[in-house]
Amino acid sequence: MVRRFGLRAIAAAAVASVCAGIGASPAAAASDAPNPSVVQCHDPVRDIVTRRLAQACEGKVVSAAEAALIKARRQDRLRRILKRAPAPPGNRRITIGTGFFVANGVIVTSKHVVEGCKVVSVETPAGETTSAEVLQVAASRDLALLGVEIAAPARAAFRADGVPAPGEIIATVGSPSQGLTPIKPMLTAGPIFGDRGQLEARSLVRFQAALRPGNSGGPLLDGDGYVIGVVTSRVDSVEIYKRTGRRVTDIGFAIRHDAVQGFLADAGVAYLRQGDGSAGADPANLADPRDYVARIECWA
Repeated sequence: MVRRFGLRAIAAAAVASVCAGIGASPAAAASDAPNPSVVQCHDPVRDIVTRRLAQACEGKVVSAAEAALIKARRQDRLRRILKRAPAPPGNRRITIGTGFFVANGVIVTSKHVVEGCKVVSVETPAGETTSAEVLQVAASRDLALLGVEIAAPARAAFRADGVPAPGEIIATVGSPSQGLTPIKPMLTAGPIFGDRGQLEARSLVRFQAALRPGNSGGPLLDGDGYVIGVVTSRVDSVEIYKRTGRRVTDIGFAIRHDAVQGFLADAGVAYLRQGDGSAGADPANLADPRDYVARIECWA
């Protein structure tokens, strides 16, 4: 499935979803609750329900019966995931990261996501899970290439020219862990940092976004949905404060797209690129990144 992707369109849909949840009548949706001001609030990204004050619910207000169905659905999905997990006996999951399809059966992620793993597993947004083979790693870059026996549900397309202008809005897509790992990939937007000269000279893209463990290896996208980098790290806010007294939050870094494309070319991987005429690389037909992003799990 391919469709036009834009940060503004996604953001508008998210706002509409939130407004729909807030606009629903809490009393009607939670009429079976002893206190009508406390509602069952559904977070569709993590597919969980929590009890919240009506005015604090940023998702959709559901009834107690709907909440029970959602809880049962999530538990069933988690049971199926654990049952399919290819980890050998005696091993446990030690890290979670993100990767994205660049070709059929080929995924790009960060090298540090798969280092030290006895088994690497991949799960697509559709729920397909399989083990992955580390095909290649970049000696001087935090990049790795994985091979899986899964056809790409969609493929990312890379930006052809330089990085966006400072202040331009970009987005990351991944599986950030905030207590509970999201069932679906999450999109987080923020601005590019630095002046044009610095951005063009550096091999890293600096940006502001709320990164969490699990975002590593995910794509960094420009406003049209083209890949401009692979998320690699975030600033250690506590350490910066200890050393300088400055409060710095939500600053992330990504390996620039030209370096990623060089890595793919060296590995002999044919990838989509803006303006090259390949199917899906037309701005009007870019895939939604939530279709080609996968969760990467490291077992050891």
